[in-house]
Amino acid sequence: MPRVRFERVADEQRPPSARVPLGGAARRSAAPLPDDVVAEIIGATSRNVGARMTTRLADATAAYERARYGDAKRMAKSVLRAAPESRAAAELHALCQYRLGYYRAAAKELEVLLEADHTYSHHPVLADCYRAMGRYARARTVWNELKDASPSPELMAEGRIVMAGVLADQDRVGEAIDLLEKAVRPLRKPREHHIRTWFALGALYERAGDTARAKVLFSQVYAADPQMADVVARLEDLS
Repeated sequence: MPRVRFERVADEQRPPSARVPLGGAARRSAAPLPDDVVAEIIGATSRNVGARMTTRLADATAAYERARYGDAKRMAKSVLRAAPESRAAAELHALCQYRLGYYRAAAKELEVLLEADHTYSHHPVLADCYRAMGRYARARTVWNELKDASPSPELMAEGRIVMAGVLADQDRVGEAIDLLEKAVRPLRKPREHHIRTWFALGALYERAGDTARAKVLFSQVYAADPQMADVVARLEDLS
């Protein structure tokens, strides 16, 4: 029976301090960075160097939005060399490491960021790094921290999806299904995190052999977002 094919959770993760909107592929130029990020970089360098580095970080963020993770990582690294204290550059570099599959390096960088300000914005990504490394106990610890903090519904949903993946990777599919089922309810206007939860739950039911329930969930996903992952192929497989 095939393993559950979860999407990595960082599909919608962007450095929160950069606050660059989606749609980067359609832009001709990078969106400007917010004033606090600009001030952070200029304060750590000089006005001339800082101006170049803020432009580079904006370009790096645009590259990340276009899934050019190698380019984004290289540019973010150059910003960090000039302004080592830049949190925005550090966040972007860590997320590039994650998207490129360098999970150990990404986890190390994210842990440093968490120690600095104790936020939870990248807990789901950090937990997924540990999941990818097979460090399931550590992934659960990160999930418990997120759950105790009770942040935004979006972050909770991503963390829950990762934890379900941790359980499924250990052949505890029933527990994974129970975890996600608790968060599923009928919605007239589902948001992105609701759709992603439906998709992950559908994948679990498919693995468990409950193709009828899987088809219902994938149909919900398709109705809400036909571009979500490989939902079209999954529905075809179940037909």
